[in-house]
Amino acid sequence: MLYVGRQPILDSQRRLAGHELLYRSSNDNWCPPDDPDLLCKRTMDTAVLFGLDTLSSGHKLFLNCTHDVIVGGFPTLFPSESTVIEILETVIPTATLVSACRELKEKGYGIALDDFVYSAQFDPLIEIADYIKVDVRLTTLEECEALARNFLAGSRCMLAEKVESEEEFHNLNAMGFSLFQGYFFSRPKVLSTSRIDGFEPQQLRIFELLSRPQLNVVDLESVIKAEPALCFRLLRYLNSPVFCLQSEVRSILQGLLLLGETAVRKWLMLVCSVISGARPQKRLILQTALVRARFAEMMAPYFGVESSALFIAGLMSMMDAIMDKPLPIILEQVAISEDIRQALLGHENGIKKCLNLVVAYEATDWNLCEKLRPAQVSSEQLSATYVNAVQWANEFADLP
Repeated sequence: MLYVGRQPILDSQRRLAGHELLYRSSNDNWCPPDDPDLLCKRTMDTAVLFGLDTLSSGHKLFLNCTHDVIVGGFPTLFPSESTVIEILETVIPTATLVSACRELKEKGYGIALDDFVYSAQFDPLIEIADYIKVDVRLTTLEECEALARNFLAGSRCMLAEKVESEEEFHNLNAMGFSLFQGYFFSRPKVLSTSRIDGFEPQQLRIFELLSRPQLNVVDLESVIKAEPALCFRLLRYLNSPVFCLQSEVRSILQGLLLLGETAVRKWLMLVCSVISGARPQKRLILQTALVRARFAEMMAPYFGVESSALFIAGLMSMMDAIMDKPLPIILEQVAISEDIRQALLGHENGIKKCLNLVVAYEATDWNLCEKLRPAQVSSEQLSATYVNAVQWANEFADLP
């Protein structure tokens, strides 16, 4: 499982104004010590898998970000209208960081300064900040009042975090603080979603492709197709509020083109930096998914269906086993065309007919295969196609 903490942020009337996302590695409600950049990227990846619309519930998401995550442009993978970039107190306000924050601000992202303690070096960030967060466990009421007096201006909000009593809440409200967060209102709630790991060799191939000055999306597609975890993440991401898709996704290549080169580079750098190697018990399932997807893709011409659509259908048909989650729920979370979705839900069409044959062949149900096999495909051709699919999957997955 993958976990993310979500703590509500309330206004002076105790109405929900947003949520802060926090990294969690288990149901235990704490953040383990680790590389801050990696924790931030893992939180972003988990948030996309969980569903940005589900996590935000129509409110702002406050996302803890390090210097390198901000400068790398990773926050732009989230929708600007519902995302607040929370600059951690450990971040050094370099000229590069300030420039990146200005660009994010111009694109509509909110900017928050976390655990704020004034220092002149933060002046350029204070100038563009929409929120100043003050840790009231580390700041006296007199200091809180001075901060509110000095930095509450225009549309900027003062946010008090770690509020633990009714008295604190009323005192801070009277000072001009308009947003509040802390155990007095709610502890962070740990949410979980199914994890999907990948084949580590694929990540090395992707980093090599990303290192080239010009991105070859056709080469990239061939590598991503051999990585079920990346295929699912792409389809999941395309179903997020970042996109208002006007067309159905029928191929991995189409999905990459919809993202565009800049976003593809950022998205892959993020995902490949956090994705884990598949556990031994899952590797065989992943291999089977690749074989099924490739087998269905190669059989597509005999069923009058696009090969790319059958690849996605074959891969998605195994996602319930990969993610330990019912397939209908998974299908609600991804951006795929309606005919693929319907086939996976059991409705008869060309995609479903091909999948039926592929599954029958996997199960060595030769009688059923004979009934489902197109007349123009001999038993020998069917066997050769399956062997080809197995060889393809083994080559990309580096499996014996």
